[in-house]
Amino acid sequence: MAELNGLEPRDVFGHFLALSAIPRGSGNERGAADYVAGWAADKGFGVRRDGLSNVVADAPASKGYEGAPTVIIQAHLDMVCEKDGGSRHDFTRDPLELYIDGEWLRARGTTLGADDGIGVALAMAVAEDVSAVCPPLRLVFTTDEEVGMGGAKGLDVSGLAGARYLINIDNSDEDEVIIGCAGGVISDSRFAADRVPVPEDYGAVFVSVSGLAGGHSGGDIHLGRANANVAAARIVNELYREYDIYIKEVTGGEKDNAIPRECSVTLFAREPGRAAAAARAFGRVIAREYAAADPGLTVSADPITVSDYTALSPDLAGALTAFALLAPCGVISARPSDPSMIETSSNIGVIRAGSDGALITCLSRSYSESRLADTAARIRLLADALGGSVSARGEYPGWEPDPGSKLAALFAAARERLTGRRPAVRSVHAGLECGIFARKLPGLDMVSVGPRAEGIHSPNERLFIPSVGRARGTLASVLREIAQEGGS
Repeated sequence: MAELNGLEPRDVFGHFLALSAIPRGSGNERGAADYVAGWAADKGFGVRRDGLSNVVADAPASKGYEGAPTVIIQAHLDMVCEKDGGSRHDFTRDPLELYIDGEWLRARGTTLGADDGIGVALAMAVAEDVSAVCPPLRLVFTTDEEVGMGGAKGLDVSGLAGARYLINIDNSDEDEVIIGCAGGVISDSRFAADRVPVPEDYGAVFVSVSGLAGGHSGGDIHLGRANANVAAARIVNELYREYDIYIKEVTGGEKDNAIPRECSVTLFAREPGRAAAAARAFGRVIAREYAAADPGLTVSADPITVSDYTALSPDLAGALTAFALLAPCGVISARPSDPSMIETSSNIGVIRAGSDGALITCLSRSYSESRLADTAARIRLLADALGGSVSARGEYPGWEPDPGSKLAALFAAARERLTGRRPAVRSVHAGLECGIFARKLPGLDMVSVGPRAEGIHSPNERLFIPSVGRARGTLASVLREIAQEGGS
């Protein structure tokens, strides 16, 4: 703990360590909201909190700079809760177990929550720095960002009217300034329970796909990593060719916005030993395909003993396998105006099938509203054809880039002064709350920035410690320039 407490800049990491001790998975942000609201009240800031646990704090300008343009600094309180298969961490009550790995900060066996705890901590640190030259600030801490941006959607922005700039601190590449993002929608495909008895001369086999890198289903979708749900469906489909099998249950993925790292299938076969060997053999074929992009991919398959000899009906099992193999997954298209950028993608994030029926959750993203709608329609049509039903949720708008953004120019120049490197100014395929704020507060000049982090939405998440100080310095420099626009 002493080593962690010595991290610089201390004001930023002090807040981040405090947030890391508070459970704050999506839907469970009350404790984090208590922390930031209590901090703001202690500082004498005006504080507003709504029924969604969004918190807005008004930090006054430095003396003499009251006439400067108002700046919104925004970050989200929730985090993605992913953990390694062997981890016993309980995200509803346990603090994250942080440790330093060289120049990186990590959490043992779980996501780190730098997305977006470090953004919250940076906002708090610059707002409380009495030595800084700062314009009027509106600190906006939202909830449920990771599951459809419900906090931002439900936020009353009447108190934010009149602000000129919005700085979203939710980017994970310190060498870029983001000025646009894709929109998205979640599709839940459900299939009714339909189970049949399995012949007594069949044996059970447990097939597991694991060891995948996973990652952010927007920011990492272009890296060509394996999707555990799709890999498992391929193995099942291969077994269908040689064996008469039944599927008992399927458990794959944890979050729609994370590329699934693990998927397990319990099945029955007349020759369980041979079926397990065939699954392992085809698993090695898949592993060779992903040797470069996802070298940790491992497939295990072994006969097991079970007490319940019921399984999904052949029709339902076939429908789920077909859905996982045929639904849009991965990169779908590039932007016509810039083939180096992804335009549309989809991720089969979660599969659950058992005695209560089946659920397959997909998160689709696109810069194009029509192509996003088309991708969601393809998923719906496929589910309909296979006997399922689809409900959509969590839809959020894209954010149209403004190449002439003054705020982006300020950040690029400040970053170059600090490091000698000019950051890239670009759009990203991941979803950001900026699209919602753009609709609610037209005319805002917005950017998304942040320190360097990797492995977002997976237990491989890590934060590059030296980048945090640079992010803080760049943010303070930009705020000082904005303050000087209308100050003394």
